[in-house]
Amino acid sequence: MAVLFVENPAGWNHAFHSWNGTLGQYLSKKTVQVQLRAMQKAPVKTGATKASIRFRLGYSGGELESAVGVGTRQGLWVHEGTPPHVIRPHNPRGTLKFFWPKVGATVFPRQVFHPGIAANPFLADALQKVFGQI
Repeated sequence: MAVLFVENPAGWNHAFHSWNGTLGQYLSKKTVQVQLRAMQKAPVKTGATKASIRFRLGYSGGELESAVGVGTRQGLWVHEGTPPHVIRPHNPRGTLKFFWPKVGATVFPRQVFHPGIAANPFLADALQKVFGQI
């Protein structure tokens, strides 16, 4: 069986370089799925990280590009985890101030030892779930 290829640059560009084309619609749908799955898997303490998960559709060098990301500083820490570390105030002579639920009061320590955070790669997990092994 012979295969006949009819050149159609306009059709090709529409299919593969337009968000209204076949590839663009597929990629757009999958990007939204990644965002929704990430929002399902993101931890919720204050809800800020979960609420900041957004997607973007655009172009890079004339090619379709989509991205899903988190818009909070702590989002990176939650996703990648943190090692144990000491937290000190910005002013070397100052103190920290926070409410400590364990003691039921506001405390003013000079420093605290944070035990670290285990990684929760909710974005990478969502991408893998939607697109399969990458």
